[in-house]
Amino acid sequence: MAKKKRKKANELTKKEIRLGKKARRQRRMILVGAAVITVVVVVLIAFGFYQEYLVKPKEPVAMVGEAPIRTDTYQKMVRYYRSNLQNQLAMLQDQLARLDPNDQSSEFIVQYYQQQVEQLQTQLGNPQELGQQVLDDLIDDELIRQEATRRGIVVTTEEVQLEIETQFGYERNPPTPTPTPIITATQAITPTPTATPVTLDRFQEMYATTLEALDERAGFSEADFRRIFEAMLWREKLQEAMGQEVPTIADQVHARQVQVTNEEQAQAIMTLLDEGVDETSALDAIHVLLAETEEVKTEEEIRAEKDPQELSTQLTESEDAFALLAQNFSKDTSNKDTGGDLGWFSKGRMVPEFEEAAFSTPAGEIGGPVETQFGWHVVFVHETSEEPEPQVQASHILVETEEEAQAIMTLLEEDIDEDTALSALDVLIEAEVAKARAKEEEVQDLLTQLQESDDRLAFLAENFSEDWGSKDKGGDMDWFPRGEKTPEFEEAAFSLAVGEMSEPISNTIGYHIVEVLGHEERELAPEILEQRQLQTFEDWLADQRQSEAVQRYSFLDKVPPDTDLSR
Repeated sequence: MAKKKRKKANELTKKEIRLGKKARRQRRMILVGAAVITVVVVVLIAFGFYQEYLVKPKEPVAMVGEAPIRTDTYQKMVRYYRSNLQNQLAMLQDQLARLDPNDQSSEFIVQYYQQQVEQLQTQLGNPQELGQQVLDDLIDDELIRQEATRRGIVVTTEEVQLEIETQFGYERNPPTPTPTPIITATQAITPTPTATPVTLDRFQEMYATTLEALDERAGFSEADFRRIFEAMLWREKLQEAMGQEVPTIADQVHARQVQVTNEEQAQAIMTLLDEGVDETSALDAIHVLLAETEEVKTEEEIRAEKDPQELSTQLTESEDAFALLAQNFSKDTSNKDTGGDLGWFSKGRMVPEFEEAAFSTPAGEIGGPVETQFGWHVVFVHETSEEPEPQVQASHILVETEEEAQAIMTLLEEDIDEDTALSALDVLIEAEVAKARAKEEEVQDLLTQLQESDDRLAFLAENFSEDWGSKDKGGDMDWFPRGEKTPEFEEAAFSLAVGEMSEPISNTIGYHIVEVLGHEERELAPEILEQRQLQTFEDWLADQRQSEAVQRYSFLDKVPPDTDLSR
């Protein structure tokens, strides 16, 4: 009987062979899949890198004709603008910190610096507005460059270099020093400060430092920096070229005027220009003109309105004697009708003398009298508060003399007898009467001067015109072409014959009585010509911004974050 053969220990069965082949196929598939995934990931990373660092920077945020404004250029300029604003802010804050906010002499400059600081902080806090400004400027620069090129205007590398040197204060060929005169023993020597010239080494040092700082803060290269100066020169040259095309001769009139606020005053001027006007009408007209700047009352009107006995009775019966006195005698027309109410105010809002009196007076009490540049004040403090800062709520009565202020204080005392009250009221009323008499004398004096004047319009302009540019010259406005005044004014001025005077002309400024002294074609005044040249350039640029040549794309998502590349 034959024996069965035994399997070798390492020999696989058919099933095991099949399973092994299947496992090897699966491993190959996994490896191939992993390789494919790796390739896809690498491709995606490479594509992302390509998009982020090669494609996106080249994407335009705007097109000007065929010229793109690239994203990378735009972002560099945003960082550059932001860096400049931050530098300006830091300098202003440093200068502000050196000033004493309580020093009255520096109050104006402190307020100015504070306004500038707030404005810069607002600009820096609004990235959309900053991004818009940068894009607008880049579009302007490209429009200017294209038009200048079309006109054959050239900006050379050497011109750019000279402009940079000039901006840094370096002069290659400084002017020849003026010979110093010999000082004799009898001559006084006045030292004159001389600016230290920037040397070539110093210029190169400052230039290198600037480039390094711009690279750190804005990613700016030297070429980027030079392009800023190149754009400045393109603008200057194109503006000059366009300015030369502006006509220098125009039809002009030489006129003079009296300008007032309302029709009643204008008619008063017309009355006073009439040499045949009677004295009563002339005096009434002068009263009308003076009433605009201050209340003008006659002695009779004052005595009729302010009877001492009647006022004394009103004060006795009044629940607010301070308000009653303010309404009748205060010279502060901005608040007298509300009883002298100044509302709440904190320190630094009023002149120092008044502030000291107000903040040192307890609530519910009268302070003063105190003298300031405006006159004498009696102060009533209603309330005080320490939150969020020390402040008071107060009213005041303003009068011209210490005697009047003392009379007010007397009338505010409790339980004063009638004779004392009448005496104090007499002081206040007689002070107003004295001022009324002085005003009547002034009115009469003005009429006398007018009657003696050989140039009534010039006299009236000097005394009553509200055009500060011409009143001191007798209303003379010199020569001007069309386009410099309001349409209503020009229509009248250019239609009048030489020597003719207009009826009152109304416009948004006020009322005008105009006399034409001359009418001819002549050269424009330098300041008018310069303004027209600038306006021509600005008008052209405004038109180009709205033209089809300018295409703007989405840019807000491309405004870089406020980060400092140096950190």
